[in-house]
Amino acid sequence: MDDRLKREAAFFNDPKGAYLLHFLDMGSSRFARWLIREVLKSWDKHLGLLDPAWVKDKVVLEACCGNPRVLRYFIMMGARKVIGCDIAKEFLAAGLVTSRTFVYDKEIVCGAPQFSMIIGDVQNLPLAARSVDTVCCFQALHHVDMDRFASECARVLVPGGHVFISDPVGSHPLRGFGDWVGRRLGPMTGDEKSYDPAEVVRVFEQEGFRVVNLVSLNPFSEIYFQVTELLTRLSPSVSFYLKIPMCALNRVEPFIEKTVLQKYPSLGWRFALALEKG
Repeated sequence: MDDRLKREAAFFNDPKGAYLLHFLDMGSSRFARWLIREVLKSWDKHLGLLDPAWVKDKVVLEACCGNPRVLRYFIMMGARKVIGCDIAKEFLAAGLVTSRTFVYDKEIVCGAPQFSMIIGDVQNLPLAARSVDTVCCFQALHHVDMDRFASECARVLVPGGHVFISDPVGSHPLRGFGDWVGRRLGPMTGDEKSYDPAEVVRVFEQEGFRVVNLVSLNPFSEIYFQVTELLTRLSPSVSFYLKIPMCALNRVEPFIEKTVLQKYPSLGWRFALALEKG
C-alpha cells in the first residue's frame, strides 16, 4: 500500500476523524428515525437513479464502501452476490456491529452479513477478470486515482456491465472553498481530488465505456448538510437536529435539478453518472 493510501486508511480509521454519517447512530426515537430517512433522501439520492436491473440477480461490487450499509441495500434489492472493498478496516468493521441501519428511504434491520468484504485497494482489486456485473462508487471517487480505477473496472466487469458513480462536482464554484474548509476542520484528507464529470466521462470512455446517464444533484441540501456536520465534534445532537431544514430542501431541489441544473450542471454539488462497458 503506497503512502497516500496509508494516510487515507489512518484518517478514516480514526474514530475522531472524518466519519460523515454520525447521524445514523441517532435513531433512538421515531422522530429521529424519520429525520434520518429525510436526510438520506438527499445524501443517498443517487440510489433512486440506480437501475434495479443492474443489481437484481447480479454480482455487485461497491468500491470504497466504508460503512457497509449500502451492501445490505443491494442484498435487499435481490443481488446474487455483493462485495464491498475498502482500505479502512476499522471504519468498515464499525458498520458491522450495528443492529439497525438506514439507506435512502429504507430502515434495515441488520442480521449476519450476507456479503463479502475485501480489505484492500480498489485500484488493484483481487478479483478475476469479467467476474462482476456492476461496480458502484459513492462519494469516494475523489479518494482514488481515477485512471487506475477505471482500468480496474474495465478488467473486472463482464461485457455489458455497468459502473455507477456519485461524487462531488469538481468544477462547482464553491468547491475550492469547501475543500479548504474541509481539510482544516476534519472531514477531508489532504489527498482528495474532486473531478469534473466531463473528466470522469473522458477517462472511462478511453477504457471502452459509454455514458448511459449523467445528472447533476443537490444544489443546496448537501452544502447545508456539510455545514451541520462541521458541528458534530462540538455537539452531535445539535448537528443532527440542525438538519431538519433539509426536509424542505428535499422538496424544492427536484424542480431545480430538472430545470436550472440541466442548463448549468456545475451548480450541483454532486453528480450521478452511469456507464456501460462495451
